[in-house]
Amino acid sequence: MTLDTRSALNDNDTASEKLASSYLRDPAFAALLVAIVPSPLYLQSTPATILAAFIALLGMPKVASLAKGRSVKSLFIVRSAKVTKLHQ
Repeated sequence: MTLDTRSALNDNDTASEKLASSYLRDPAFAALLVAIVPSPLYLQSTPATILAAFIALLGMPKVASLAKGRSVKSLFIVRSAKVTKLHQ
């Protein structure tokens, strides 16, 4: 996902629809975008209803920042049951 975002930022012709289709593979990240946009900071008279509209409203730099933060956060999530059991 982070690599998709990086390539989109390097390509000035990337549309938010193309980026949205790649983010549909990660429902948790799509949900994060959907949760951020309705905040008062991004208040619109007509609310966004599709993922591409959320991306366009946030802007590519903000979406890239969120994607990078999510990637770093995922490095610290323990996925192994053995490791989880060790720390109990």
